[in-house]
Amino acid sequence: MKKRIRYINDDLLIRYLADETTESERAAVEGWLAGNERNKYKLAAYRAIFEESGSLRPRGFQDADKAWERFKQKVDWQAEPQTPAYPFKKWLAVAASIILLLSIGTWLYLRKPTAINFYATDKPVVDSLTDGSLISLASHSSLKFQPGNVREATLKGEAFFEVKHDSIHPFRIRVSDLTINVLGTSFNVKSTGSLTEIKVLTGIVGVSGDNQSVKLQAGERLLAAPGKQWQTQAQANFNINDYPGLLQAILKDPRKSSGLLARYTKKPGTSAAAKNKIIVRTIIQQLISERIVADGNVQAFRLDGKGFIINGVLQPDAVFHRYKAKYLPSNNFTIALGNEPIKGKGIFVRRDTF
Repeated sequence: MKKRIRYINDDLLIRYLADETTESERAAVEGWLAGNERNKYKLAAYRAIFEESGSLRPRGFQDADKAWERFKQKVDWQAEPQTPAYPFKKWLAVAASIILLLSIGTWLYLRKPTAINFYATDKPVVDSLTDGSLISLASHSSLKFQPGNVREATLKGEAFFEVKHDSIHPFRIRVSDLTINVLGTSFNVKSTGSLTEIKVLTGIVGVSGDNQSVKLQAGERLLAAPGKQWQTQAQANFNINDYPGLLQAILKDPRKSSGLLARYTKKPGTSAAAKNKIIVRTIIQQLISERIVADGNVQAFRLDGKGFIINGVLQPDAVFHRYKAKYLPSNNFTIALGNEPIKGKGIFVRRDTF
C-alpha cells in the first residue's frame, strides 16, 4: 500500500508546473494529487496563475520572483478548511485576483510618459515643459524632455532653463558628455563642438563627466572641454537682452518669469515709440517687484493726475502718489497700457503691440 502524502510545499509545485522536478519529486507530487481531490483544485489554481503570469510578465521584470514570495507569505495554503464549499470556484477566484494584480503591476511597470521634442530653426523657441519649467531654446538647437520620477532632458546646442523646484523629481540634463543635475534653479547651457559653457543665474547646479564633478553657485560659470581640468569662474551680470526670444516671451506675459524680468537691463530706444514702451515696461517691472499685482499679470493700466488704475482696479492713494511722483511730469499727463487711446498729453502703448 502506497504511503499517503499529506503535504507538498509551494516551491515544489511551482517546479512541477515548470517541468523542473526530478523523477522522485514528480512521483511525490503525483502521489499527493492522488491522495485528496482538493489537491487537484489547488494545483489547477496554481497552473492558471503560472500560465497567465508567464504570458503577462515582460522580460527583465525582475520583481516577479519577489512577488511570488510575497504572494506565498500572504496565502496560507496549508490552512485548508475541513468542509470547503465549492473549492474549485474558490481557487479560480484566487487565481483571477492574482492574475489581475499581475496585469496591473505589469502595466504600471511598463507605463512611461511620452517624451517631448523641441526644435528651433532660425528663430529661438520659448516654451514651458509639462512640469512647469521654462526653456528658451536658441536657434538651431534641439531639446528632448522625458517626464518621470527623474525629469530628463537631452540638449543639443544652447538653451536657457528656469527649472521648477521639485525635490521629489530631480531634473537632469545630458549635453555632450556631461550630466547636469538640478532641483530648481535658472541657468544657461551652451554646447559648441566639444566645448560646453554653463552659466548659473540662481540656485546650485551640479555638473559631472570626464571623471570630474563640480557644484556651480549662482553667479558662477564653467567652461568644460575634454581632457582639461575644470575651473569655475565668476560671470558678468546676467543680461536678458542676450536672450531675445526669452525676453519677448516674458514681456508679452510677465507671469512666465517675473524674476527674470526684474533683471531686465533696458536698451535705449531710438524712436519715441520705443522710449514709450521702455517707460511702460519699467512701470510693470516695478509693479511686479513690489507685488502690487499678485500674479504679475498686468493686462492694462492708466496713471494720470487723478488716480492709478491697474486691470480695472483703482489702487490705494499711497501707491498712486508714489507712482505719480516718479513717472508723471505734470498732473495733465497720462501713461497708459491698453486698447483705448488716451486724450491729451501722455504715453499710450497698445497691448497688442507691446
